[in-house]
Amino acid sequence: EPMVKQESDIYRKKIAEFEQMMRNFMSGLKREAYYFYNSGVELAFRHINNVTDHLNAKYAELEDLLHIARNFKYPEELAASQKLLQQMREDVANVRALWDHEVQRLLMTERFLVLRWEEVQPIEMEDDIKAHFKKLKEFNKIDKKSDVYIGMIDIIKRWTVFCPLVADLRDPSMRPRHWSMLMGLCGKSLHVTGGILLRDMWNMELQKFPSDVEDIAEQAKQEAKMETTISKLSGIWSGVEFVFDAHKGSNVMLMSLSEEDVETLEENQVQVQNMFASRFLAAFETEVVGWQKTLSNISETTTLLAEVQRTWNFLENLFIHSEEVKKELPDESERFMDINDDVMALLSKGGEVGLVKYFCCEPGIYHVLEKTQSQLGLCEKALHEFMDGKRRVFPRFYFMSTADLLDVLSNGNNPARVVPQFPKFFNAIEKYDLEYPDGPGTRPHAIGMHACIGREFVPFPVPLPLVGKVELYLQQCIEAFRFALRHFAQTDLKEYSKQGCAADGVARGQWLLSVKAAQGALLVQLITWVNLVETSFSQAVATGEAALVEQAWQQQSELLLELVKLTMTDLSKPNRQKVMCAITLDAHNRDVQERLVKDHVVSAEAFQWQSMLKCYWVSEDGQQNESSDSEMSGNACMRICDAHFWYTYEYLGNGSRLVVTPLTDRIYVTATQALHLCMGCAPAGPAGTGKTESTKDLANALARACYVINAAPECDYKTLGDIFKGLAASGSWGCFDEFNRLVPEVLSVCTVQFKSVCDAVRSKAKKFILQGDEINLDDRVGAFITMNPGYLGRSELPEGLKALFRPITVMVPDFMLIMENMFMSEGFLDSKKLALKFSTLYALNKDLLSKSNKYDWGMRAIKSVLVVAGGFKRAEKHLPEQAVLMRSLRDTNVAKIDGDDLKIFMGLLLDLFPGVQVPRARDHEFEKVLIDVMQKDFGYTHDPQEYLLLKITQLVDLLAIRHSVFLMGNPGSFKSALWRILRNAKTRVGDKTTVVDFSPKAISTNELYGSVNMATREWKDGILSKTMRDLGLVADTYPKWILLDGDLDANWIESMNSVMDDSRLLTLPSNERIPLKLHMKMIFEIRDLNYATPATATRAGIVCMSDQDGIQWRSYVSSWLQKLALGASAKEALQRLVDKYCPDTLAWISKTAKLKVPLVDISFVSALCSLLDALLTESKVEAIEYWFVFCVVFSMGSCLTEVDGMDYRKQFNNWWKNEMKTIKYPSRGSVFDYFVKDARLEEWSSTIETIEYV
Repeated sequence: EPMVKQESDIYRKKIAEFEQMMRNFMSGLKREAYYFYNSGVELAFRHINNVTDHLNAKYAELEDLLHIARNFKYPEELAASQKLLQQMREDVANVRALWDHEVQRLLMTERFLVLRWEEVQPIEMEDDIKAHFKKLKEFNKIDKKSDVYIGMIDIIKRWTVFCPLVADLRDPSMRPRHWSMLMGLCGKSLHVTGGILLRDMWNMELQKFPSDVEDIAEQAKQEAKMETTISKLSGIWSGVEFVFDAHKGSNVMLMSLSEEDVETLEENQVQVQNMFASRFLAAFETEVVGWQKTLSNISETTTLLAEVQRTWNFLENLFIHSEEVKKELPDESERFMDINDDVMALLSKGGEVGLVKYFCCEPGIYHVLEKTQSQLGLCEKALHEFMDGKRRVFPRFYFMSTADLLDVLSNGNNPARVVPQFPKFFNAIEKYDLEYPDGPGTRPHAIGMHACIGREFVPFPVPLPLVGKVELYLQQCIEAFRFALRHFAQTDLKEYSKQGCAADGVARGQWLLSVKAAQGALLVQLITWVNLVETSFSQAVATGEAALVEQAWQQQSELLLELVKLTMTDLSKPNRQKVMCAITLDAHNRDVQERLVKDHVVSAEAFQWQSMLKCYWVSEDGQQNESSDSEMSGNACMRICDAHFWYTYEYLGNGSRLVVTPLTDRIYVTATQALHLCMGCAPAGPAGTGKTESTKDLANALARACYVINAAPECDYKTLGDIFKGLAASGSWGCFDEFNRLVPEVLSVCTVQFKSVCDAVRSKAKKFILQGDEINLDDRVGAFITMNPGYLGRSELPEGLKALFRPITVMVPDFMLIMENMFMSEGFLDSKKLALKFSTLYALNKDLLSKSNKYDWGMRAIKSVLVVAGGFKRAEKHLPEQAVLMRSLRDTNVAKIDGDDLKIFMGLLLDLFPGVQVPRARDHEFEKVLIDVMQKDFGYTHDPQEYLLLKITQLVDLLAIRHSVFLMGNPGSFKSALWRILRNAKTRVGDKTTVVDFSPKAISTNELYGSVNMATREWKDGILSKTMRDLGLVADTYPKWILLDGDLDANWIESMNSVMDDSRLLTLPSNERIPLKLHMKMIFEIRDLNYATPATATRAGIVCMSDQDGIQWRSYVSSWLQKLALGASAKEALQRLVDKYCPDTLAWISKTAKLKVPLVDISFVSALCSLLDALLTESKVEAIEYWFVFCVVFSMGSCLTEVDGMDYRKQFNNWWKNEMKTIKYPSRGSVFDYFVKDARLEEWSSTIETIEYV
């Protein structure tokens, strides 16, 4: 046992020595060659193998020791040695794996390095390097700080830098200059070709200068882009040619760039500018600068060329074809002839060259164009000064567009061609009658004038020779009609007294019919009435009998009654208009006298009398005079309060006059006081209260020319400046309708403009300065601005502008009084009772009917009813007046009322007119034509309810009394069918109807009305302005309809307000005024009035198309069935099925479902018919209900989906299965899961073939 212990101790000591030896060996391993990258693969692996062999030997030795240790019962003594040995073996294995990885890296990079430069795939190479790098990072058991790992990481990093650089340098954009820069950077010399090896590039050590190499590669790419761009520019502009258009049908060809070429030019200029911003410009600086100059030359030259051609085109017609201009501007005409030769030479040269680049870059061409434009500018300036001179001589030229003015000036020597332009500057004159006393070819004499407001011909007492310059004889035209009107007023005043009209109503009526000018008769009527009242005042004061004032009132009432009786006789239209105007004024005069009697007024100094607008004939000695048997002299003078105005004899035509109410009298007092104080006047109030009409009527009372201007947002300050110049120089009034629609910037300038006018009037100046021009001043000038406060698109007036206008608040007038007066003027005897019923009905309508935007119970609607009532009374004299009014109220209103509102309206009507039953007036012959057109021209069905026929006749009635009509209803409600059928029917009966239709929503407001180019002041026509002008120039008076098919909005419809009201005038920013003639109508096809202001809604009649009863879709089905290629029995079956399924289905969708895209009933039915057309054939008729149900489900139900969390398609499925049980759907799935096959329902899934996957 002692020997065992001894041996045990010996081996214990050996184990300790072995452990220490292992520790020493392990500590020495970190200095082995394979831990140092520079050792290389061969040395590293040799050392790894040696160490491995040594460790293997040690492991065998350890096994021996372990065997002995087990025998001595202390194997744990070798645990530390085992652990050390195991760790060393693992470390060596890891290092071996690392060097194995390096071997793979060397093989990979060597494979790359021997590639030819042209064969290198940098992207793939970089991917392989990155994959290798990733694997290297995954060696977690290697000391990351060891030299071998750091070395391997370093080399792989160099490759990760090198690969992208190779990719950059392999770009085709690399040129020799770039390689030279690269060689200089690396300090190497290498001739780069496709045959060099990647090793050569690696040896250049590019990875040391990555940023610089990238810069060189980027420079190459950018320069290549420049090179490509420059090449493209050369390719593009070597082939771009001018577009040539014949000038006015001549051989002269105008040159221009096409829109595509203009866009290309702009893009190319941006590209060149971007190249200038590049830091790599140097290589192509010469070429880029050259193209900058070239494109700049093209841009500037073509722009200037277009300007030269525009100006030359504008001036050519005047300086070459107008003798008037040649005579007035001889020097400029001669200069223009030289310019004309230059322009012709330029255009000829352009035609020869053809190519834009070569023409625009020709030396000196821009200088020639510049010189030509400069010379044209002188001619244009002279022309504008010439036109301004003409305007100063005849200021009404300011109210014309430049094009119209030039037309007048160019035809100045031919008055017969100037006369058609009269309505553009004379409000009421259509034309002058001309005669040629000196023979054909000489200057004519004007012998009389025709009215364009109403129908009237006024002869001139002395023929007017139209000689001299156009502006001079036009001024003489004004003097001529003023002299004629004054002459006839004098004559009529004498005749009135001579025939004893003051006491004899019958004689007064005959005198009225005999007068030459209706205007003169109304003037005499006012003078004699004032004389009647003031004579009664003086007699009452002298005798003390106030009853004399009442006797004068009774006398006036009797005179009025005789005029009312006169309307019931057979009168011509012009005479009837005269009598109606006389009744309107007489009724007001009677009411004034009635108030005077009630207020016990017996003095002419009383305010009740002073506040009335009165007229006196003032002789040359200043004495008031009604009549005298001797020759009269003097003039008419209007007085109201302390304001006096001379009657100016502006011709007013034979139009209607406004019913003057106490509200109107107050407006007249305020307006005349504003004029007396040298201010403007600003009536403001809701739509339809008579703001514009009151202004126009006051102008008519004073015989002033009143120009209504629609103040559109497109008007600029220069347009307004020209209007103010014209008003101030001609002494006219301007009524700016919807003035607060102007933009704030223009309103600010307007303040300065109108203040200049007011200051000049106040200082009694003869001339004043406005916008730099010296303007002659006629102190009779007046400006009125009407406004609808608070409406969409309105601006707040500047405080300075407000101070120049005296405000008037215009509220709802006395409708009953207006109705009574208008009833009398239409010949109704029981006017007071009728007016009471009429006003009561409209008051109840306003309170009881729904508050829909389409309802208008105001003045314009009232006037329409009264016009219709007058027509009915004259057409059917046997009808009682109550029946006439009842029919008028019914027939003019039912077109716009539907649903429950119609029941309420008819109930009110029957309550107000109990026992009165009058059938509506019908033209049965024309209705037959309408039905025939409906069926034969369009293939429509004449529905049993005659709904479409009724709506067409309502449209006919409305067009007879309104020149603007809204056809309002949902899509598919027969709106388009309405006017198309009526157009064809009217044409068929010989009343050829022209319709121009377009959508105002498809274009901008400028494209609709036209616009002024702010830079050149050139006017560009709009679609509507051109259409109105062209239709107005057509010689015949057949119906002309302008149809605007698109929903209303305030952006475009407000500018049409002056067209839609009684002015019937489209006023444009160019100062052109285009009239809507009597035979022309505006028809608007709209869905609703949700975005229209009351100012628009009240101006048009409305035909409301309702699709609630399903008439439209039923008619569609009937028409479809007629065209269907199936037998009669099949058609009858289809009709039964339609009646069975469609109403309930459409009703369910309407009441229950919400649609993502709104659809109307006829859309569903149209889809149903189309689906049946496609699927239903003779062979399927036996299963017709199956096919019909299938088509209904998919045409009406398939548009349903989930909306707001509710699945309406699922609801439809449930409803259909519960309600429609003739064709029973299976309980499984929905109705949309089935189709029809052989008279049974099959699932769609059954059509899908089973696919077996192998």
